[in-house]
Amino acid sequence: MRKDNVKPLTLSAVFFDKSVLELKNIDDEEFDACCEKVQREKERSRRMAIKKYWVRWYGCWKTMGPFTLYTPWWQSGFTSDEPERQIFVAAIKAKSEEEVKDILLGCYDKRPNDIEISFMDELEEDWNPEENKSGRFPFADWMKKYWEREKYEQKE
Repeated sequence: MRKDNVKPLTLSAVFFDKSVLELKNIDDEEFDACCEKVQREKERSRRMAIKKYWVRWYGCWKTMGPFTLYTPWWQSGFTSDEPERQIFVAAIKAKSEEEVKDILLGCYDKRPNDIEISFMDELEEDWNPEENKSGRFPFADWMKKYWEREKYEQKE
């Protein structure tokens, strides 16, 4: 709600869906409604934006088979289970945690029914796995072209 009594003579807004709203000599109620629509559009856009995730999951060459993942990933260890399982980590660009899980399931030659994810962290927009300070997960040359893509694609 505006606190002053000044009414805008013209208000134009272009929304993400390309619709244009033009209001002339609007009152406070119309102004508030327009602001609410802009906020809803911003929130919708934020939810649909590509995010960056750091994810760790358990795989097993013996039971799950091989996979091809076109994004930076590393094998970070093994479990003491029988059969022995591998621990993998990856940097993945996706719209949601559900999409990350679907990407992981889809990268296996024979899609498993489920996958055990031990953690999935949404990272800052400017995060880059190439700038890994610890040195534990060195960034290989092949990873660069895949990380530079706008979003994940399961193809070369």
